[in-house]
Formats: sequence, structure tokens, C-alpha cells
Amino acid sequence: MKKNKIILMISMIIFLLALYAVSHLEIESNMEDMLPSDSESLMATQSFNKYFDSSDQVMIIVTADELYLDDAQQAFHETSKQFLEELSEILKKEDYINSVMYKIDLNEIKEFEWAYLDASVYESITFAIDQNNIQAIETILKEVEQSKHTIDKNEYIVSETKKHYMMMIKPLIDQKNFIESREAFYAGVNNHIDRLIQEDRYKTLDVGLTGGAFIQDLESDKIAFDSLFETLIVTILLILIVVIAFFGSLKLPALAMYPLLLGTLLAGACAYLIYGSINMFSISFALLLMGLGIDFAVHILARYQEEKLNGKSLDDAVMIAKKSTGSSIVIGAITTAIAFGSFSIAKFKAFEQMGIISAIGLICLCLVMLILIPVLVRLFDKSSSKIRTKRMFAWLEHYTNWISKHGKLVVITILLICIGLFSTVMDTKMETELSAIYPDDLPSLEWVEVVEEAFNHNINSLSLYVDDFESLVRVVDELKNREDIKNVDSLLDYLPSHMTKKLTVVSRLDDYLKTYGMDLFTEYQLKEMTINDLPKEIKNNYIGKEGKLRLEVVPNIDIYNQKDYEVLMAAIKEIAGRQPVGIPTIMNEVTLLVKEDMIKISIVCLIIVFVVAWIAFKKMKYAMLTVLPLILTLYFTLGILPLLKIQINVFSIAAFPLIIGIGIDSAIHLIHRLEDDSELLLSQKVSNTGKAIILTALTSIIGFGSLANINHPGMSNLGLTVVVGMAMSIVFTLTVIPMGYAFLNK
Repeated sequence: MKKNKIILMISMIIFLLALYAVSHLEIESNMEDMLPSDSESLMATQSFNKYFDSSDQVMIIVTADELYLDDAQQAFHETSKQFLEELSEILKKEDYINSVMYKIDLNEIKEFEWAYLDASVYESITFAIDQNNIQAIETILKEVEQSKHTIDKNEYIVSETKKHYMMMIKPLIDQKNFIESREAFYAGVNNHIDRLIQEDRYKTLDVGLTGGAFIQDLESDKIAFDSLFETLIVTILLILIVVIAFFGSLKLPALAMYPLLLGTLLAGACAYLIYGSINMFSISFALLLMGLGIDFAVHILARYQEEKLNGKSLDDAVMIAKKSTGSSIVIGAITTAIAFGSFSIAKFKAFEQMGIISAIGLICLCLVMLILIPVLVRLFDKSSSKIRTKRMFAWLEHYTNWISKHGKLVVITILLICIGLFSTVMDTKMETELSAIYPDDLPSLEWVEVVEEAFNHNINSLSLYVDDFESLVRVVDELKNREDIKNVDSLLDYLPSHMTKKLTVVSRLDDYLKTYGMDLFTEYQLKEMTINDLPKEIKNNYIGKEGKLRLEVVPNIDIYNQKDYEVLMAAIKEIAGRQPVGIPTIMNEVTLLVKEDMIKISIVCLIIVFVVAWIAFKKMKYAMLTVLPLILTLYFTLGILPLLKIQINVFSIAAFPLIIGIGIDSAIHLIHRLEDDSELLLSQKVSNTGKAIILTALTSIIGFGSLANINHPGMSNLGLTVVVGMAMSIVFTLTVIPMGYAFLNK
């Protein structure tokens, strides 16, 4: 008894140390950090960031309701400009802002006003000079002078309908501290906007923040993080309720909660020591470990209660339970850990991290359960406990007897369903659209539509840079001729057109006017305008270090359609000589990596499971019997998901290796029990172990099913996919293994 108390005290000290480590564990969601070091997108982004602080761009949209009256429109214009002026001054002082652009100060290009006149004006001047008509020239010059007074000296970014103003911001994000830096930017900008629009003079304005995947990813992460803690609490409570219902008492399930939390915390502590932070994919490992960790406790406690009912003393029941289930628990834990460890071959670092953390966590939970469950039972389960699950699961004996007698019918039924699902399985596709993993009610998504409609701007643009002005002219000219490109934004949009021709006319006009004693061009630069003469707002937005020039390619295709995307990327690389950057390039590469990794990992998982089962049971037929339910589970899951309208996306595709890793544990436990030396009938063995398998599967379903309540389609679909997979796993484990075992041992 003293020894048990010492072990418990040591575990509590470890619990506190693990809790301290986990409290310092950070969550990382920067997709760039999840790419392999040889990633084209990553290398292109690193190259881009050498000359430009960021490829991300955020937009603030200003509008208002009821602008159909002239007075209301005039007031809106004045108020919007004042709001943007004030907000700009505030943001420019913040260290998370790289640049702000909402207007162009035309006074900075006053010397080149002549170059921006319409070509028709130059045609009129040329005609007047040819006709030697000084009166016509004077009339033209007066009209030009009058039009200049009606032009606002500050040209704002405003929609064609004049109902929307835009401010473009480039954030300054510290890549080494991405999460906090991005959060500081988002919170800071929103706080300044919220504070300003509360003032009476700005209450008529409607102001929104958007900016493509950069903002959408941040908002969706925030929703997921806010929901995660609640989900964990609900998961623990639901698991506890189910286990209590299974055992018919509160005491034993309550005893399992402490080692469950300790094992999960140890996994988190290991993640902190190895990585320092975890990514969005690895967050689910906590739910995974809780679902799997309780399995170990259930198998031990179920066997313990079974022995108690058979009249064994407390110590004998504990020893038999630990000895009889310990080997299958260890084999199952090692097999599942190795299966999850196969994630380490993934190129996508997020999967690699998730697999390693889950593998370590399983070993921690296995050891903690095998050590602490016997200790806690000896310390706290003094009274005899009665089990109520014998009658509840009596149907398992009848079911096992039935499938053993009607094996051919069962096999034919499975084959027919497989044939029926064949076309659905073959047509399975992964949703690559970025919006598939984002909640529909993100605030920024509403403003995306406004940007696209009001400014005809696609937020899923690609950033690119060239080395010099000559390259810029060539690249822009070639890209604009492509049908899959809607527009190319660059410095060229702000430079006057046909300058050589215009300069010739202006010089001729200057000489002509001087013959009449008129010198009107003393304040103007009579030379061709260069990019260095542009206003500073434009130069800050398009010119980088060492004179590199940035341009934005706006696609005219669905950028997340893999085939169209690859054609566009190949064309840009050929024309510009380098890869563009942006969230679309990263997400498209992530999609390809995920597809390759999941196929590779699933195959490796099945091979590992087969080899370990062969070694454990020393018979190939049992190794094959272990793998067969898993293959059927994967096949049926792929076939059923589309019927349930559950999409496979970048997140949820990771469910398939997880299903293999979780399902193998149940298969090993059942075959191990069928192979023991007891004199029970096959149906009795299936009934005794099957009820634990059903319970452990239910806990896994609860663990991942709780993700479905998170308003994040990526994580939600991951949870739903595992739920479907685990439901299939229960069916095939309790059907194929008893039936196959009976056939193999006739």
C-alpha cells in the first residue's frame, strides 16, 4: 500500500511539471513553416522577402448606406476621405505596418501634368500648330487649365460607382514570431477602426477589413482556437458519461480520468521539448490521445471487473487483468505508435509533427495506464463493484454465432456492397478550394465580395518581381495577352502612356508659343517621366530593395483548380523566369503534398500493421486477418462519405491513416483474446472483449466527433471522417475477425 502511495505522489509531481511545460506550448498556423525545405513555394517566398517585406496585402473598405441622394453622396465623400486620412496617420505610427496606400498626392507629379493629358488633346494641339492657329491653341490651353482646377489634388482609391473607398495595407509580420505578430496586426488595425467609427462624425460609415487568405486564415484559426477548449471539456465529460454507463458505476471511470489527463499532458510536454510549438493539424492529437488513452484503461478495468465477478480477490483480479490485457495493450500501443510514426515520412511537416507527437503520446499513455490503473484500483476500489454490461452486450454472442454459421452470406453481402460503392470510391476527389476549410460566416468573406464587385479585384492574386524596368515592360506585356490572366497590376499603370510622342508635341508647342513671347512650361519637366518620378505611395508599394519591381497577377481562372493553376504557373515561370508567391501557391503545393503523403502513409501504415501483427501472433494468417478489416474500413469510408455529403479536404484527408492507427488496436485486442487458453467459446470471447472494443471505439468517436461542433470545416470534416471510419471499423472488426478466425480454425 505504501508503495502505491509513493507511485501516486511521484505521478503528481510529474503531472505538475508536464502542466508547466504545456502552458508554454505555442500554436503555430503559418503554412509556410509546414512546407519542406526544398519547396518551390517556400524558396520563392524567401527570395521575394529579401526585397519586399511581405507579399500579403490587406484592404480596408469604406462605404455607407442610402447614397442615392446627392447631398448624402457629397457628405459620404468628405467623411470617407477624412476617416482615411485620420486612420492612415494612426497606422503609420504602428510597428506592424509596412506601408499604407489610399490616395496618390498629385502635387508630387505636378511637373509632369502635361504627360497625363488625353491623347486627343495632343492631336488637337498638333492640328492647330499645323494650321498656325494660335487662337485654337489658346482655347485648348484654357480648357486644360480649367479642368485641372476641378481635379482633386489627392486621387483616392475609389470604385467606379463612387460608393466605396479602399485603403491598401501591407503588414509587417515577424516570421519568427508569426502567430503573435499576425494577431497584433489584426487586433491593432481592428481596434483603431472600431474606435474611430464610434465617433459621431463617422457613425454613418460602414468599414470592413479583408485581404484574402491572410485574413481568412487568421479569423478561422481564431474561431477554432476559441472553440477548442470548450470541445476538450465536452469531450472529457462525454467520455466519462459513456464509460460510467458501461461500467455501471462512477468510481472506476473516475479513476481512469487522472492517468488519462497525465498521459495527454506528458504528450504535450514532449511536444514542447521537441518542437516548442504545435500546428493546427497537431491540435487534434489531444482529442485523439484522449479517445485512444481511455481505451487502455477500459480493457484493464473490464477484465478486472470480469475477474471480480468470477470471485477473485482484489489483488488477484488486478494481477490477472494487468497480465492478461497488458501484452495486448503494449502490442496495440506499439503497433499504433509505429503506424502514427510513419507520418514522419511525410513531406508536409504538419503531418510529420502530428504523427510523432501522437506516437510519443500513445507510449506515454500506455505506460501511465499500466502503472497507475492498478495503483489507483488498489487504493480506492475497496468495495466490490457490480457490472451491468453483461446483459447489455449479450447480443454479441448471438451475432457471433450467426455470422459464423452464415459466413458465405456475409461475404457475398460485403462483396455486393463493395461493387455498389466502386464508382463512388473511384470518383473520390479532394476539395482543393481554400474556402472549403474556412467557416462561411467569416467577417472578411463578406467584404471579399464587395472588393470583387466594386473594384473588380480578385483577392487571390499572385505576387512576382522582376529585376529592372525593361523586364517589367516585357513581362507585363506578355502576361496581359494571356486569357487566363485578368489583369496585371504594376508601376506601369501609373506611368503616362505614349510619352515619347507626347514629349515631341509638347516640345514643338513650347517652341511655337515662344515665337509669340509665351513661356508656359517653366514649371514643367520637359523630359520623359520615369518610375523614380512617381509619388512615394506608389513607389513604396511597388519598388523593393536593390531596385526590384513588384507586380500583381490577377488570375482569370479558379486558382484552386489544379490543372488550370499548373498551366498558369508554367506560363508565368517561362515568361518571368521565376515562381510567383502568395497564399494560392502555398495552398496548391500543400494540396499536392497532402495527396502524395496520405497515399504513401496509408500504404506504409498497412504494411507496418501487417508486419507487427505477423511478429506478434507468429502466424501470417492472423496478420492478414488483422489487416483485412482495415482495408474494408478504408474502402467503405471512401464510399460512404460522398453519400453523407462530407467533403475530403486538406484537413480531413489525414483521417485515413488515423483510422488505420486507431482500428488496428481493436483488431489486435480481439485476436489476442481469441487466441488465449481459456475454455470459453468463441462467441463468449467475442462478447467479453467486444464490449470493450465497442466502448473504446465510442470514446474515439466522441473524441473526434466533438470536432464536428467546431465552426471550422477543415477540422469539422476531419472529425466526421474519423467518426464514419470508426463506425465502419467496429462493424468489420466484430464481423470479419470472428468469422475469419472460425474459418481458419475449423
